[in-house]
Amino acid sequence: MINILSVTGYRSEYDLLYPLIKKLNNKKEISFHLFCCGSHLDKNFGNTINEIKKDKFSNVYKFKTIKKNNSKNIEILNSHKILSNKISQVIIKKKIDVLILLGDRFEAHASALAAYILKVPIVHISGGDTSLGSMDEFFRNSISLMSDKHFVKTKKHKLKLTRLGINQKDIFITGSLSNENFKENFSKSYIF
Repeated sequence: MINILSVTGYRSEYDLLYPLIKKLNNKKEISFHLFCCGSHLDKNFGNTINEIKKDKFSNVYKFKTIKKNNSKNIEILNSHKILSNKISQVIIKKKIDVLILLGDRFEAHASALAAYILKVPIVHISGGDTSLGSMDEFFRNSISLMSDKHFVKTKKHKLKLTRLGINQKDIFITGSLSNENFKENFSKSYIF
């Protein structure tokens, strides 16, 4: 049995991950675990944890990470600190074999840092993207550098990762996970 953990901190990330984690959750040889944090547990962002509950994943962990402070940067720093500690506990207690992360947010970065230090292999989805002018750019690149396998959208994204020093044999061009959502939902409703 392989223990796989994925972390989600916000609705759009969960929507992208959903087709993949649904498939993983249904595999008999995989014990799938989902860690929900960030805006999923905040009423100001719609308490999207309620939507996740409807999907009926068997191993769901919830941890409130958004703490209100005067400074958004202090809030991110405090959230990063407590999240990396909590993720570490889950990784150790559940004997996680692989961590799957998407994107570039501080929740993914804190999770990657915990897994990296604990020597748990990391699969990173959507590395090589660019979001200039935000912390997300640095979080994404750092997550990529800590990761073992990479699933990128385009050749351009693969090139960016190889320029960071990542071995190209560990990078796979797969397109966006949003293509799965398109096939599952939109294309069934509309004919082109």
